[in-house]
Amino acid sequence: MYADANIIVRYIINDDVIMAAKAEQAVNSRSIFVLPEVFAEVIYIMRTSFSYYEESKLDFVDCILAA
Repeated sequence: MYADANIIVRYIINDDVIMAAKAEQAVNSRSIFVLPEVFAEVIYIMRTSFSYYEESKLDFVDCILAA
């Protein structure tokens, strides 16, 4: 199974109990394949989110959604 950025981001930030549990299950199954482009997208999302977080008074999850 190919993983998209949503699975990796949900796994990292654990913001939604149901989605995070499904992401964790996928990651722990060791049956997912993550393309290098997906890793690049995850890095972009996380970096942008940190920039928003640093510059605003928003919650970090809101910054991720904004990114």
